[in-house]
Amino acid sequence: MKATRYGISVRNEYLEDREFNLEGKRRFYTMPEGVIDHKTGATRFQVIEREKGVSKSVLNTMFKPKQKENLAPIALASTYYRMSQQDTIASLGQTCFKDKKLRKAKSLQANHDINVWPKKPIKENFEFEIIKVDSNIQNIQLNSYASTQNDPTFYWPFAVFLDQNACVLEGAGGFKNDENSPSMLSHEMIAGILHVPAQSHYLLLTPLSSAVDVEHKVLTNHGQLKLIAIR
Repeated sequence: MKATRYGISVRNEYLEDREFNLEGKRRFYTMPEGVIDHKTGATRFQVIEREKGVSKSVLNTMFKPKQKENLAPIALASTYYRMSQQDTIASLGQTCFKDKKLRKAKSLQANHDINVWPKKPIKENFEFEIIKVDSNIQNIQLNSYASTQNDPTFYWPFAVFLDQNACVLEGAGGFKNDENSPSMLSHEMIAGILHVPAQSHYLLLTPLSSAVDVEHKVLTNHGQLKLIAIR
């Protein structure tokens, strides 16, 4: 981060690491404790005073929680099914996609997540969302959140994997394997894990009106999704 003083651009972190204090004052850092406050659901923080010879990178090493690589095997839902390329094309009614949504597609990268907000369509036609998928991703967790606490409805999709030309590779459904009850802090959520086949460049999601893995949920064509690249 840069700060400008008297017309001079100053890089604070550079000076801090070299024992230089711009203001001549004691310097403090706020660091996460790695402990969740069960009352608020937020991570607790502690204030650390910087001592001479202790750089910000050292403090990060000491106090910043390390991300552990997830080496546990990925368990797909017992209802998970893969639909062949031919059957998926027959179901969708087209082989490739050249929609403007391809150019505007959000990109899901390894070890990251994105939010997707499918909107209620203006016209009754084939609606879908497209996400660009990093080539290193093997599994994606899809979380669908209820729009309201009372009478919750969910956007739950049929997933279609597309190649670099946005042509159908295969489809997938029945992937729900988890759900969370509503709380004071969040709405009800259902979740599932997708297996990303080789050569996938895009993920197409189209809403279902009913599904075997969520037969007791009310489905709709709009809502809130979070996609997480878990491996």
